[in-house]
Amino acid sequence: MSAYVEHEFEKGFILDEERIRKINDLLGKRLPEDQGYPKPTYKVYRADSFTYTTLNVQDIIEEENTEWQKIERITVSVKAEKRLELELDFDVGHTALTIEGEDRDLVFLLFSDLRQYLSSEVNIYRRLSPRTIRSSIAVSSFLLLLLGFAVLVLTPSIPEEAVRLAIGSQDITEKLDFLISRSVRPVQQYASGGLLLIGVGFALYTGVLFYHPQSSGRIVSFVSPHDLFLFGKEMDRHTRRLRLRSNIFWVIIVGTVVSLITGLVVWIVTK
Repeated sequence: MSAYVEHEFEKGFILDEERIRKINDLLGKRLPEDQGYPKPTYKVYRADSFTYTTLNVQDIIEEENTEWQKIERITVSVKAEKRLELELDFDVGHTALTIEGEDRDLVFLLFSDLRQYLSSEVNIYRRLSPRTIRSSIAVSSFLLLLLGFAVLVLTPSIPEEAVRLAIGSQDITEKLDFLISRSVRPVQQYASGGLLLIGVGFALYTGVLFYHPQSSGRIVSFVSPHDLFLFGKEMDRHTRRLRLRSNIFWVIIVGTVVSLITGLVVWIVTK
């Protein structure tokens, strides 16, 4: 009895040497050549409009994969006439698997193996929509602006009378308290000023995103990289992208939050 199965994966993929070899091994194990099944055929689509097919995954692994020759799509197919047809399609925003064959048990076993491996090792990256990115940036900018204004409002001012009393006082403790309170206020001002600048920057950037929605795609690929073919030069680009993302997170975001918390703690302690 024949069987037909299909499945589309919801999450994005990252395909590299280890993963593509594993897919090739799974197909070779379930569809051995000594039982009359052909080798898997790989069809590669590149950004320079060049397309080729190969039976050797090493050809794909050795691709330079430069920006102008970037791999954009790979399909894996096995066609055994009147016995089985399989196609696994890796495309940007789309990963689909279809299998049709006369041997029902083989079809479901092969489908189960591939789906389980892809779902746990390959298609594991959540796809963020451009709309989600724009909404997140808009909400973040509003919260940063609100927090910055709140810190400015809560920052205590130093009355002139207090300045005169501190200068004229003979008590060294009073003078030290005055100096500490003077040093706290700039810290709070710097923190709130930084928040306001970041909030304004985010707000302006949000306006640009809504005016040019296509820009959201670049942010998505930076924040949540997926649907990537990590062969050749693309591996280096991906490594640099992850390093830059990490630096932005730790230096700018975490650094700003720590500065703000430090300023607030000092203000509360010396209030």
